[in-house]
Amino acid sequence: MQNRLLSHLPKYERNSEIMKELFGATGEEFAILESEFENIKKQFAIDTATWALELYEKELALPVRPRKTLEERRAIIKAKMRGVGKISAALIKATVEAYTRSEVTMTFDGAIRIQGKNEDSISLNMEDICKSVEEIKPAHLGFKLKMLFSKRMHLYGAVAIRTKAEMKIHPNNGITTIARGCYLGLPIRKSSKTILIQSK
Repeated sequence: MQNRLLSHLPKYERNSEIMKELFGATGEEFAILESEFENIKKQFAIDTATWALELYEKELALPVRPRKTLEERRAIIKAKMRGVGKISAALIKATVEAYTRSEVTMTFDGAIRIQGKNEDSISLNMEDICKSVEEIKPAHLGFKLKMLFSKRMHLYGAVAIRTKAEMKIHPNNGITTIARGCYLGLPIRKSSKTILIQSK
């Protein structure tokens, strides 16, 4: 930064010790300001925002959840932003895709059926997805959500699809656990590569 500032001076002043000292100190301050400016620019995009997520949540009347990961908070904010407008299949689809970060298919046969794959990770918050869909879909329509997860890591936890769902998981037994409309199928063999989770 110091050299950049000195380059704006006439050539005969560039070798001045006074100017070097002055621009050295000023350059450090400008470097700090430049770094802060870059940080602020990142807050304008939801995908790169960090501390500004709280502002987005408050603006959209969402609860501020600092314990959730940045990715989860970003997905909730994006889903809320996409979930505004005239109710349509495209709106519901866009809301779910905000969470899954991948393409989903949607069909209707008296109930809304959403199916998709999550190649990215298995850390989707199914409860938040269901809440968002419940908020925007017509109240008289039911919906079913099927997500196929590609296993890229060990599964250490469980996913609850409904609020306050209680689940008992026995991963080594290959048992399907049912709790308040939630089906969680765990692989019987340790070599299984996919896990299917669906709401009912």
